[in-house]
Amino acid sequence: MPPEERLAAAQGFIQQLHEWRQALPPHLGTVRPSSLIPIFSRQATALKLAYCHAVMHTTRPFLLDHSEDCSPALKACVTQCISAAKLALEIVDGMFSEKSVLFHALWWMPYVTFCALAVVYVWDIQQRSNTTADPGNAMLFDLAEKCQNHLARTIAAESASRRYSIIIEELRQEARQGPQHATRPSQTIQCQQESLISSEHESGTSIDELGSMFDDQDETSSGLQSIMNPLSQWQPTDWLDLDSSAFTFFSQLEDSMLY
Repeated sequence: MPPEERLAAAQGFIQQLHEWRQALPPHLGTVRPSSLIPIFSRQATALKLAYCHAVMHTTRPFLLDHSEDCSPALKACVTQCISAAKLALEIVDGMFSEKSVLFHALWWMPYVTFCALAVVYVWDIQQRSNTTADPGNAMLFDLAEKCQNHLARTIAAESASRRYSIIIEELRQEARQGPQHATRPSQTIQCQQESLISSEHESGTSIDELGSMFDDQDETSSGLQSIMNPLSQWQPTDWLDLDSSAFTFFSQLEDSMLY
């Protein structure tokens, strides 16, 4: 599909999502979930996360096309993608701080969190070539790292969610290598690294098992863009590969059981 048609289709889906959300009754849309009784609180949280999840999936391919001279329509899609990821992470963080809805009350919560974290880290990597830093990006990155710690502490060993946690840590490490993080404190990294290493020993998995997500870049490509942005060769379909990467181990296990 040509980029122009893809963008137009995304805009149409986003409009439908906005209309769906606006049509929700107040207790499932505009009212703060923590002020509701538990059953309505869970429903409101689930719908809000589902909305964020749908917006992210619709708009995240355009993160790879974003540049300073891109069209206003594409910039709008990118803005909505980042806003949806931020809202999803704020909801997740609120679950742990307010304890209004249990993280495991919604079985797909780890995957939604993974998608939001991937959006933030990919966006951060994309910002390496920007000459001016946005303070809001640093705050969003801090929120992402906080939610990543929540995710790592709550998921079970030997699960797809655990492997999502390992994959997202590799993305975070790549994002941390950007010049925009040169002056940021390193103790946060050490704390999260210790948590992840401990989790790997418990689950029997490792980052090395998955392979580097960035080793598949075209070795013949060169220049400042490839150095500053390791995602410069990514295509929109690579998002689907990222989503399914946690299940590679299970598909390999099933194949081995057939022979």
